[in-house]
Amino acid sequence: MAMVIPATGLIVSIEYDLDDATLWARLYDNSLQGWVVDEAAAKLDKPLIIGSLTTAATTGAPIISPQWVSWLAPSIIVPDLWRGSFAEFLTWLATNNGAHRPLEGRFRLATDLYNGWTAWAQANPDLVHAG
Repeated sequence: MAMVIPATGLIVSIEYDLDDATLWARLYDNSLQGWVVDEAAAKLDKPLIIGSLTTAATTGAPIISPQWVSWLAPSIIVPDLWRGSFAEFLTWLATNNGAHRPLEGRFRLATDLYNGWTAWAQANPDLVHAG
């Protein structure tokens, strides 16, 4: 049985090209409302946001394509996989395991994410998706 544990914070959800998740990724900031927790631990916990999470990507190994990550200023947390700064995360998402996946940032809630995206995009124009 699943239950919801109230929480606050921000989640970055990631949308990928539906046919090939290595072609591009679009990132959104979402207000975290809580966590959906499976009491039997049969399923991984997932964030509860206003609206719905993007569809999970079906990227072939070894490129990693998380559906969402947690923003815990000043760090991004990819559960059980990766932790680091926002700029490091963007580079990792675009290039992990040999990928060259352009990114597009659609940050409207968090000034830190918007400013971080803008600085990273200016420094990495070859990794920016024009959407």
